[in-house]
Amino acid sequence: MSALRLTGLAVSLLALGVAFAAPIAAEPPPAPLPELRFDPFAPPELGEGTAADPAGAFVPVLRGTLVSGEGSLANLGGIVLRIGQEAEGWRLVEVGPFQATFERGGQLVVLDVDGEVAR
Repeated sequence: MSALRLTGLAVSLLALGVAFAAPIAAEPPPAPLPELRFDPFAPPELGEGTAADPAGAFVPVLRGTLVSGEGSLANLGGIVLRIGQEAEGWRLVEVGPFQATFERGGQLVVLDVDGEVAR
């Protein structure tokens, strides 16, 4: 291409850019998003007790399991445990799909992620 043609093309593109850069009528800002009912990333709140447990004692709730042999994990009320570790007197003995076995005071307790307890 010749230099004259390139210059003409550059001027045309520049004019086109200026035409599109003209101010556009401002749109109103979008409506704010509704607030979340809870923060999914916040740690669980530890209160003085609930209706199910008015004394404030630790109530074990199995939230999830990760089965990986000796590296298996269980989430007990927001506390992630490896086999052999203990939380609030509950020692993790075994982890299976959707359930975990804990030992407390010489008694074995199997917790299920659905909330069922087998003793």
